[in-house]
Amino acid sequence: MKTNKIVLLDDDPNYIRLFAEAYAEAAPEGDELVTFGSEDVCTEYIRRNYMDISALFIDIELKKTNGIELASCITHAYRSIPVVFVSSYAEKYCQDIFLRDIDLTPAAFMTKPADPAAVRKTLDKLRALADTERETLMVKSGGQTLFLPSEEIIYIESSNKTLVIHSEGGDLPINGKLGELLRDLPKSFLQCHKSYAVNSARIISFTSRSVTLTGGVRLPVSRGFSQEFSRRLVALKGFGG
Repeated sequence: MKTNKIVLLDDDPNYIRLFAEAYAEAAPEGDELVTFGSEDVCTEYIRRNYMDISALFIDIELKKTNGIELASCITHAYRSIPVVFVSSYAEKYCQDIFLRDIDLTPAAFMTKPADPAAVRKTLDKLRALADTERETLMVKSGGQTLFLPSEEIIYIESSNKTLVIHSEGGDLPINGKLGELLRDLPKSFLQCHKSYAVNSARIISFTSRSVTLTGGVRLPVSRGFSQEFSRRLVALKGFGG
């Protein structure tokens, strides 16, 4: 069973303690909760670990910034992270969240104080959303907007400021950056080299220096990506280490 890593950002130490207690009672064994009282420390952690994060629980009334605006910035940069707002003032902020001119649709809204039943229900909803996650990539190429099933993508190559998506249907060149494209793909896509990212479902074997895909394609694994690539590949659901 795949485990989840939940991030909580709240500048109230008492609420962090209460939420952690409720989470320990509600979450499945093996799931991890990482808590932060500082916006800066939290956002830096997300920047470094966004591919491993299952959801962000965030207080709306933070001391240094508005939680809605911060969550909008985070999800704009890391679209794969669902957001759950927590607040003592549900009526005050519900309309603000859904009518504000921001690119953000929260996965859920929890009222304070923390309650194990509410935490459990929210975690169940997050899992259901993950199970039904749309795995279709929208790209623009040659003046057309195309929708590619991500499961058909074998690997992605970055070359001369152009990305080439290698899929079952052939090779598709598009404009963009590899890191930005990966944010729009499921977490099963892993970067193994500054110029390559692969669909882990297509991997037959790998070493610290190379990865072999279905069809006999062999790509390099660079030293800078080797450790993280191996760690995440072994941790993925359904892949034996």
